[in-house]
Amino acid sequence: MADLPPDTLRAQIDARGVTIRVLDPAAQFYVTGTAQAPNTIADIHPYSLWLAPDRTLVVYENQRGTPQGAFVSDMTDGLILIELVGPRAGEILSASTTLDPTSTVLAPGRCAQTLFGGVKVVLYAYGNGFRLHAERSFAAFLLEWLRKAASAIGESP
Repeated sequence: MADLPPDTLRAQIDARGVTIRVLDPAAQFYVTGTAQAPNTIADIHPYSLWLAPDRTLVVYENQRGTPQGAFVSDMTDGLILIELVGPRAGEILSASTTLDPTSTVLAPGRCAQTLFGGVKVVLYAYGNGFRLHAERSFAAFLLEWLRKAASAIGESP
């Protein structure tokens, strides 16, 4: 059977003080057989997010690759990666999840699994903002949620 071309989803939402983008990582893999401290991010390129004991999500941003592990499942087309950047990105998080964006739970090098607008995500600080991974089937719902949240903060003083 021939490989299907990847299904890319592009979106950007700009509001006063925050930009929300759907990113197109080169590859994302669920991997077992790894040892990583709970709720942490390891390495840089690629980087891995702790999901559960012996389970990580490995993300390649600019290059393809295949991580090593007891079991490796390519989730590139099954997950969406959304980035929130700007000085008001924390306000979007506060409106969407119970996690405090300034807490140690989301400190650099840390990640958390939580509900974001009612959708299970892996959330972490990245650069000058935040990133979240969710199942692609929730993309339209999450983008609409984020449009409304960005609109609401855009109306604030």
